[in-house]
Amino acid sequence: MEFHSSNQALVALTRLTLFEGEQIAPRGQSTREVLGVQFTLSNPKNRIITLPSRRFSLPLAIGELCWHLRGDDDVAKLAYYANSWLQFSDDGKRVQGSCYGKKLLGGTPKNPDHLSRMINLLNTDPSTRRATVSFIDNLADFENSKDISCVNSIQLLIRNDSLHMFTLMRSNDVFLGVPYDVFLFTNLLEFISLRLKIKMGSYRHFATSLHMYERNMASCAAIEKEKNFNSGESPKLSSESAFYRLAEIEEIIRLGGTNIPKDPELQIYIDSLLNYRYRKYEKSA
Repeated sequence: MEFHSSNQALVALTRLTLFEGEQIAPRGQSTREVLGVQFTLSNPKNRIITLPSRRFSLPLAIGELCWHLRGDDDVAKLAYYANSWLQFSDDGKRVQGSCYGKKLLGGTPKNPDHLSRMINLLNTDPSTRRATVSFIDNLADFENSKDISCVNSIQLLIRNDSLHMFTLMRSNDVFLGVPYDVFLFTNLLEFISLRLKIKMGSYRHFATSLHMYERNMASCAAIEKEKNFNSGESPKLSSESAFYRLAEIEEIIRLGGTNIPKDPELQIYIDSLLNYRYRKYEKSA
């Protein structure tokens, strides 16, 4: 399946899971599931979900992106946007499995991070098939940990002078996960393409288990009926430094800072974060 936008993809994938999914109950939770689903997003810039029935949280998506860009694993910084993140921490302090940015960017001078290694491979051999990173290792506590990475791996390929990303997921919730996963990994694709100074190509996503939980089926039924939607295009960022600036500004806003830098190319994201902070503290007042 190929889609022009995340909006189009979400409607189609929700419809697929609703009408073709089989009933299962992992860990006793009633679920509808489709196996081996693959789709391509031809324009990864069209990554923001704007469907009224979904109520996508752009501040949460931005906050998660910045958390990964900093190579963080502190759960409190995500819980600021969504308290549900706390239930995935084994010790109430750290995220063990889903800290993709830490696993991708958490290198040392003697042991370069995985992203730098992939970029070096792509610069040295633009046709390489070895630019890949795995997020699950054999030490993962599959029986007892609250958070096992849903993403198995990502791979980067340069073809036709464009950078393409392939994301392989062992488990993907079409309602809760797909909107934020696509936002995150297409942004990482754009970030890496800017770092390589190469055109951004397509984004390809493969889910071994695409599913929805019974508790979300009513919401999914509303999504499936959506017909008129826009492209959900995100702001155009000119360089990798824009991503780092965004991560710095997000932290200033989240920590309650008032000296917010002006940054025209990031203003849509900045306004979204500021509006969220205002609403959050207005509720707690």
